[in-house]
Amino acid sequence: MADLQAIDRELDLAREREDNAARVLLITRALAMPEAQPYCADYLDELAYAYQQLGRFDDAIDAMRQALAAGWDGELDDHPSAQALIADLLLRAGRTDEATDAWLKAQRRDPRDPRLYQTAGCAYTDVGLHAKALGWQTTGLELALAAEHHDGDMIWMLTGERAESLEALGYPPDDLQLRAEELVERQEQEEQARVDAFYRDGATDQPVAPRRASIGLAWFPANEYTRALATWPSFAADYEHGPYAAYCARLELLLRNLKAQGVARLA
Repeated sequence: MADLQAIDRELDLAREREDNAARVLLITRALAMPEAQPYCADYLDELAYAYQQLGRFDDAIDAMRQALAAGWDGELDDHPSAQALIADLLLRAGRTDEATDAWLKAQRRDPRDPRLYQTAGCAYTDVGLHAKALGWQTTGLELALAAEHHDGDMIWMLTGERAESLEALGYPPDDLQLRAEELVERQEQEEQARVDAFYRDGATDQPVAPRRASIGLAWFPANEYTRALATWPSFAADYEHGPYAAYCARLELLLRNLKAQGVARLA
């Protein structure tokens, strides 16, 4: 056990340095130890992430599949499920037909989750398959708009990403796109009204003009977001333990609102 603890200490340092090559070597050493078997699934999940960051997508796929076989059932920052992550990795590895089958398998497991369709759309966009991306984005946007309680962040992301796919394919905005863009614009106006009310109601006797204000905001990259949620309960409450993409979308909207207020210096 002492040797495994030593490896874990080295792993912590490698994580801090974001040294994924070292993580691969250390996790491979750990997995060879019998005492690591109770933690095998978590080690394999991290190994898949390290391989992904190194661009070793085939190795990442193998590691993630081994993690699932070992009983891994955790949550991922950027994907709604491990099956969706595998599908994404297959695309990046150039194994397009296998990726299609994997995405369809993920869809059968959760056919009404807009996040799955948004993730698939981004994955296909990243490899230049815009027609494939558009199909997933269309279904995702239809589901998001039809939901009883709208997920504003998801609609905002899908609307913007679908607009990019339409443009890449040379298509004009269709009725679905126009309806979504109208909703997004209305939501942004409502959010702006809330921001205006906040500044108006909370104004001091000597307010600082936005053009003279400096505002700093914290942003966590994907590999730190889960740790931030665990570290600061108030942060987790603010973002409702939501997916990483939704956190980024909300922060982007806040930045836009501050810019619209005339704040000259944002950091």
